[in-house]
Amino acid sequence: MSSIIEALNRWGNQFVGLAWPIFWQSSVLILVVLAVDLVLRNKLRAAVRYALWLVVLLKLTLPASLALPTGLSWWLPRQSELPLPAKSSAPAILIEQNTQSAARVTLPHPSPLPLRGPVPEPTLSTAAWRLVLAATVGVVLFGLMCFQWYRVSADIRQAASPWEWLVLLFRATCKQARVRWPVRLRLTRRSLSPALCGLVRPVVLLPGSLATDLSQSQLRAVLFHELMHLRRGDVLVSFLQALLQIVYWWHPLV
Repeated sequence: MSSIIEALNRWGNQFVGLAWPIFWQSSVLILVVLAVDLVLRNKLRAAVRYALWLVVLLKLTLPASLALPTGLSWWLPRQSELPLPAKSSAPAILIEQNTQSAARVTLPHPSPLPLRGPVPEPTLSTAAWRLVLAATVGVVLFGLMCFQWYRVSADIRQAASPWEWLVLLFRATCKQARVRWPVRLRLTRRSLSPALCGLVRPVVLLPGSLATDLSQSQLRAVLFHELMHLRRGDVLVSFLQALLQIVYWWHPLV
């Protein structure tokens, strides 16, 4: 048990030492991107603003070490190395001989002190408790995400196949959106918004009531919107964002 506590204390110190630079570096970046987004909201295209926020996600996936080329200390001028001392001369030889002669003097070894009681058991440090708390909350949030994933998977399994005319419309829309990945269309009875689901096997989940209430041109616009999510890789980005929100749940700006 003591070895586990010592390991947690060691990992906790590493966690705290890593969390602080991640916190202030990402906070500065988020505030800068937010300021640019607010000031230039009406002048920048939505794709450019989207790319700016992707820089934040990229920053959170990279190490926080300032020794990297992306860090500030990489570009700061470094101190010149101190010159090595000159080679041994006559005074240095005399000093060395005196040192060797002094080293030959043997001092009596002190007797070991008797133990006055049992060694106290190690306890969890504050940094270790922070690590345990961060890991516990992260595991709970990851479990909730997995539960939500299971619910969506269940909805896809229970969804019905689309009608023939809707399949033809969906294929024509896929061709218009230039989607080359295999994607399926399923109709659900639940009252939800159309959504693109799945990382490996993407599925467009469409409410059956929406398919009957909208015209074909409106349905084409809805399907085209979801297919563009697939073409842009938004599902993968959203999945990465969800993982980062779980890992950095203690970061309010994230």
